[in-house]
Amino acid sequence: MKTILAQALHVITCISVSIAVGGCTQAIGVVKSINGPTTANAIQSYRPGTPAVVFEHGADEDGKATWNELIKQVGAIAPTYAFSRTGWGEEIFGEVPPVRLPSKAAHTLRQNLQKAGANPPYILVAHSIGSYYVLNFAQQWPDEVASIILIDGRMKNFTALCKQYEGNLCDPTDNLLLLAMMPAAGRAEVLGEKNGRNEVPDAKQLAQIPVTLLYNNQKEFPHSDGFIRAWIQSQQDFSAGLINGESIAVPGGHFIHHTHPKLVLDVINKHINAVRDTQ
Repeated sequence: MKTILAQALHVITCISVSIAVGGCTQAIGVVKSINGPTTANAIQSYRPGTPAVVFEHGADEDGKATWNELIKQVGAIAPTYAFSRTGWGEEIFGEVPPVRLPSKAAHTLRQNLQKAGANPPYILVAHSIGSYYVLNFAQQWPDEVASIILIDGRMKNFTALCKQYEGNLCDPTDNLLLLAMMPAAGRAEVLGEKNGRNEVPDAKQLAQIPVTLLYNNQKEFPHSDGFIRAWIQSQQDFSAGLINGESIAVPGGHFIHHTHPKLVLDVINKHINAVRDTQ
């Protein structure tokens, strides 16, 4: 019965939150150790000049545990850090703000990295709404960012494009019932997305920071043709504005780091090697 209830809760959470960010996945569980960062650095010795890789999750009930498999592999070659924002994963009972703005989330991420003893520069890897937070981080502290990898990140022009293309579920804050169904963290983050778009830099504002976009180009339930058209267009628009960037279209859903882990790992390795080469 407990498993059935957990699965039911997952379905409700997944559908309500994923409508805001682009997709859904099966639950993979949460980290069962202690609150705080997930790292893979305890006994590793890394090559000089190796940057820290920082993972920022999306609006995902698993929190930082969504990155577990990647952390195991990336942690063998670089220091890695991942944190759950309050309301997600093992931080489910943490105090959640009514609205989680990108600037506040970025500030919390930086505080967590400093507490964990993680030294910049960082390679920031973000999924979904987490992209807002790492982009704002790069805007506030560009000297601390080596590069950025966005995994099917929501773009700030998506909602307008979605409405232009007559897509469905473009802005979940327009649906009060859907908003009420969301967990507190999901509600805070979709409200933060709507009210914090002005805190997300345009592509050109990232200057010479290298950026890779991995984005889903395949429609999935419950989204319409207009939704996926807008999603793809928003990714391509952002990519076109980058001074030092690339984009890779990946069919198969929103959680690319689950469905195409080798591709994501290869991209991370490429970024790590690029930073080492500049040292």
